[in-house]
Amino acid sequence: MRKLYYTVEKELQQVGDFEETTGFKTVTVYDIENNIPTKFFELEISNDENTKEAINDYLSDNGY
Repeated sequence: MRKLYYTVEKELQQVGDFEETTGFKTVTVYDIENNIPTKFFELEISNDENTKEAINDYLSDNGY
């Protein structure tokens, strides 16, 4: 069984003196093997999308 860990980073943009979100987020998925994380893949998705579903869709679409 594969162990995965993921991080979510909201994308930001500078607007004048303010920083605001762009409406997208970057999801980075890591494969954990022997307690060592290795970057597995990265997704850029809308903030409205469910992160876990997007990861599961990617895995399913790519034969995992």
